[in-house]
Amino acid sequence: MQQLLLGFCFLWLGTLSGQIPDPFFPQLGQGIGVNALAAKGDTLYVAGDYQVLGTTNRQHIGAVDITSGAILSWAPQLNGPVRGMYLQGDLLCVWGSFTLVNGQPRNNFALLNAHTGQVEAFQPNIQFPGIPGLQTGTIADAALAGDTLFLAGYFLSVNGQPRANLAALRLDGTLLPWNPATNIPVDRILVTSDKVYVAGPFSQPREGLLAFHRHSGALLPWNPGPNNPGNTFGPLHAVSGSTDVWVSGRFSQLGPQNRPFLARVDGNSGQPSAFNPGISYSSPVQLTVHTLSEHEGLLYVGGDFATSFQGQFRQHLAVLNPLSGAPDSWQPAPNGRVMALLHHRDALFVGGQFSQISGQTHRFLAAYNTAVPTQVLPELEPVRMRLAPNPAQDAVWLDLSTAVSGLWLADVAGRVLRHWPAQEAGIISLDLSRVPAGSYRLIWQSESMRGHRALQVMR
Repeated sequence: MQQLLLGFCFLWLGTLSGQIPDPFFPQLGQGIGVNALAAKGDTLYVAGDYQVLGTTNRQHIGAVDITSGAILSWAPQLNGPVRGMYLQGDLLCVWGSFTLVNGQPRNNFALLNAHTGQVEAFQPNIQFPGIPGLQTGTIADAALAGDTLFLAGYFLSVNGQPRANLAALRLDGTLLPWNPATNIPVDRILVTSDKVYVAGPFSQPREGLLAFHRHSGALLPWNPGPNNPGNTFGPLHAVSGSTDVWVSGRFSQLGPQNRPFLARVDGNSGQPSAFNPGISYSSPVQLTVHTLSEHEGLLYVGGDFATSFQGQFRQHLAVLNPLSGAPDSWQPAPNGRVMALLHHRDALFVGGQFSQISGQTHRFLAAYNTAVPTQVLPELEPVRMRLAPNPAQDAVWLDLSTAVSGLWLADVAGRVLRHWPAQEAGIISLDLSRVPAGSYRLIWQSESMRGHRALQVMR
């Protein structure tokens, strides 16, 4: 049994700085990239424009076991790319450029069973009536709220009834009277308890950003007033723990306030907060925000950019203070655009069109552990974890005399390579079959103690 290495101290300061992505998490084997991510339990759903997930054939959508990294058997068949995805309960709504799902006709939109992969009967008829060659409308964004589906995009009718670029339907297919209508296509939609926020390149009835009553469809006075309303708009995102809203797009101002590309605005008044990441604005515009995610007091921003945030250069992925806009020290610098960010089960999942991130080769999909203990101290006697064999090859057995909230495998540089969730007291086995030969530290944490043991892996 290896002796405890006293004096080892493992420090993390609430940032991912210094971490590398999980080297064992699957990547895309063939395709153009990942456009959307969703998760439930131990399952990560991956959608985009691809044909191979890991080494397994999957047509534009598939699922990964978060714990093991195995490609799951869940495999709907789509004949075209997925642009976006939204998960609620057991329903997964997907939209993109497809006409068939599991051999059944579906024009650019479908509801899938998150357990079986079967396509639901729901099939809205979204059209451009009277316009030759444009019979099928385009869905740009969607949101499920209870049993109501809100659609945004480029269309003039739904189920034969006039609906200009916005519509709401029950999941039984019933078209609701909610009909705010816009004269120009809508890029993004965000649904809250009483409001529906939308963004798009329109100038009427207001420029770029609008809010409607969720139930009546009445236009609300909310008016952030972005300039350059004809430009592309990025995601809308509810601010965690607040009624504020993140807004993004190719604007340089909100009303009289200088707020290029990204801002936090009051969800009722539309007034921007002091948040200002100081993003460099140039003409022609060469920056697009594609995705936003919040986690433990930080705002993660992914997109197509190589620019400065308050004077600090960031490429395609930045982490910001949600009050001041100041950038975090983490610089993963993927070499291509980031299209999707998702925090789930102590992990950050990143999807896009990159082949390298944090200096590591990862093709379009990467996972980072976000549950590293703040501080790992030398283990106290009596020893509460025994492991064998050591050196190990394909697996190591642990005898835990107490439950632990997590286990981490770190290399000699302190970079976390694997994370296992909470375990009960008893004998457990950890899979090391894909861990390269070398020296590691197995870190553990219980409610009252933290510690580590040296572990050697041989091949």
